[in-house]
Amino acid sequence: MALTLGIHKNSTIYFGDVPVRILRVDGYKSADLVVGSVAGIGVRSYTVYDDKATEILPKVFVSCGLPRPQEGVVPLPRLVIEAPHSMVILRQSLYGKPRPKSQIQDPQHGRPSRVPYPA
Repeated sequence: MALTLGIHKNSTIYFGDVPVRILRVDGYKSADLVVGSVAGIGVRSYTVYDDKATEILPKVFVSCGLPRPQEGVVPLPRLVIEAPHSMVILRQSLYGKPRPKSQIQDPQHGRPSRVPYPA
């Protein structure tokens, strides 16, 4: 199952310790991303679209998506993310803050997981 996040221009999402900055959002059809360090070392640029996923990091695929309609709320364009379950994905506001340890165990790997697995 993919993770979807509402995005806007100049927002940053961290995939592990790699920042991905949203430079431009064209409605729900496309977005320009910059992947790499803040210092500019190893920076790569991508344009992602709604009709196909683009691999921006090893095993990390992203695409644009339609927002979920919510009454009384202006919908944000969405970034659809498919990544390994072991990868921590955080918005900039949460990056660097301590995270609580999960009490849920992944039955396949025996390690804590942020996603509840069916019994």
